[in-house]
Amino acid sequence: MTKPESLQQSEGEAFQARVPLEQRRAQRVADPCYFTYSGVSGERVVVGEGSVIDLSTEGFGVDGNREVQPGALLTLCLCLPDEEMPILIEEVRVAWVSGKRFGVQSLAIGHEERKRLTGYVWKLLANDVRKKPTNLFASQIAEAV
Repeated sequence: MTKPESLQQSEGEAFQARVPLEQRRAQRVADPCYFTYSGVSGERVVVGEGSVIDLSTEGFGVDGNREVQPGALLTLCLCLPDEEMPILIEEVRVAWVSGKRFGVQSLAIGHEERKRLTGYVWKLLANDVRKKPTNLFASQIAEAV
């Protein structure tokens, strides 16, 4: 019996199961923000950069340029396109890894930084709703039936 595609591991890649969509605590939006990260992964210091694949107030899916291990604790600096100052997230935990792609969960973020991040995510969600109003209403109707 073969593993489902979501559980297959490429040779040499660290892997941990991704959180199923229905179990995520916050809705994610696609937004290709630039970010930098640093921390300790395994027994080595890692410093990298990359782009965000999806974004929420609780975590991110990212495409980095340095490999990390599941469970690694990193500091992340997120550069939002419409803001001058980046958002510093003091501590994130690597939740899953697939090559240089990985997901992180926010553990420690300052109050002001969280407000900025939440406002940005809500703005993106509002823009998505304006772009696809018929899909939103169709899904609400389907759920009600």
